[in-house]
Amino acid sequence: MTSDLTPAELVALTGQKKPERQAAALVALGIPFRAAGRMLYVARAVAEHWPQWQAKTAEAVPQMHLVR
Repeated sequence: MTSDLTPAELVALTGQKKPERQAAALVALGIPFRAAGRMLYVARAVAEHWPQWQAKTAEAVPQMHLVR
């Protein structure tokens, strides 16, 4: 497992595809991140503690009790 979120996870967390908008969304959410050029990095350990991340991952988990 990597120590940073993947680009797809970052899009899911912020709801944005462009790095400039992702950065603005992360600032608005109060989630710390690192920037290197146009790349943004959010530590997985940090993201896992934010309610926004927990909500996104809960949506991705299939609810087998609903399957017939």
